[in-house]
Formats: sequence, structure tokens, C-alpha cells
Amino acid sequence: MEVKNLFTEQSEAHRYHQFRPVYHHLPFEQLKAFAQRPFDFALDMACGTWHSTQALARLSTKVIGCDISTAMLGVARQTSLLEYKEGSAEAMPFSPETFDYIHMSMA
Repeated sequence: MEVKNLFTEQSEAHRYHQFRPVYHHLPFEQLKAFAQRPFDFALDMACGTWHSTQALARLSTKVIGCDISTAMLGVARQTSLLEYKEGSAEAMPFSPETFDYIHMSMA
């Protein structure tokens, strides 16, 4: 099955970043209470322009954002100092065993 990338243009990625509701910290606050410890190494798959990656960084020692969209990653890299990689969930550019927590939503 082919994955269609809806965010191929930089203008689409910027518009997404500007108007995306920011609530990502809310579920991560609950996750932090449940886990009762920070994650050593977390992956935010389908990270978009960084909203969830930034929130996940608050409860992880190290976090990487990964997305299939070059345009979305371009916005993320312009507005965040976190690490980002291009890749899809079907063909991640690293082994899933690398991480002790993998997050994905709305992908």
C-alpha cells in the first residue's frame, strides 16, 4: 500500500504548523504520571512540524522526530533544536528496539 504524502509543499507545512491546535502536552502529562520515570530514548513517528516531539522531549532524555514529509521536517528543523529524520513507519531509518518509547498519532 502506498502512503500518500499530503504535505509535500513548504507552504502546506507552514500553514499546518501555524494553525495546528497545540494540546500535545496533555496526554504526555498523563503518560509521565503513568510511567513514573523519564524515557531514555523516545521516537515521535509522523512528528509533523514538531508539536508532539517538543512535548515528548519534556519526558525523555533524548527524543527523535521522524516524518515522511520533507516539507514538514523543514519547518521542524527551522523552529526546533531537536533531532529529526526522514522516514516512514513502514520503513523506519532505525531499528524499533533502539527506543524505549515510540509515539505515533494522527498518522
